[in-house]
Amino acid sequence: MDARLRVQLLNPIIGAQIDLPGTKQHHLKAILSADPSLGDGYTVALIQYPSELIFFTRSGDEKWLQLHFSVSIENMVFHKGKLYVSTLSVVYFCDLDEARIRHGEIPRFKVVDRSRHLAMPRYGEVDRARHPNELHYLFETPRRDLLSIWKERNK
Repeated sequence: MDARLRVQLLNPIIGAQIDLPGTKQHHLKAILSADPSLGDGYTVALIQYPSELIFFTRSGDEKWLQLHFSVSIENMVFHKGKLYVSTLSVVYFCDLDEARIRHGEIPRFKVVDRSRHLAMPRYGEVDRARHPNELHYLFETPRRDLLSIWKERNK
């Protein structure tokens, strides 16, 4: 039996709903690339917890595609057409270019070029178990700049 969960986008203010492809996944966090109320052309990305698998679908698609990524995810955001993922120490991006995907190319994550982003405090992956009080967020400003924010939790 193929027991799929029904997945919908819901605007809690105006009550608008958009059906998405069903999924077998539980414990999801979803993000959007654009405002779906403005029409087609948006992408939805999901993180499945605790396994931290990443899936995405585009408006009008009938299935989810899995992205291969094997590190612990802190945060995920769309910025200027690309999907950005942060770990405790590194920011990655993935170009979900529709034409390449239609031709069978599987999108891959790449490390953000640190030579252009000198404020990054660490190099290489950091183990969550060794740094339980640290957080890493990605945030897009109203001017469409992408900020990478590191924070230490109060102990």
